[in-house]
Amino acid sequence: MQHQIKARGQKLRNFTARDIAVAANEYLAGHRQALFEEAIGMVQSSAELRKLYAREQRERQHWLERNSEHSCKAKSPATQTRPLHETHEQNGAPK
Repeated sequence: MQHQIKARGQKLRNFTARDIAVAANEYLAGHRQALFEEAIGMVQSSAELRKLYAREQRERQHWLERNSEHSCKAKSPATQTRPLHETHEQNGAPK
């Protein structure tokens, strides 16, 4: 958006950050598919970006596997929740 404002001969200082953000969000909403396709084309045509993409995919897969294993482990008794009662004694506190 900043480049478009400058290209029209306008000054950034005449716009609030909110105005720029609103205009940018409107632009993204109207051009999302074209921007996505352009990004895919850039990644596919760049060896460096393809390597970065492959590395990020490996890291994401590792993260998903690690978190899946963690969430499947049995919970220890200390971390399991118990219903609470009105008094401390009912919750197992000494009298």
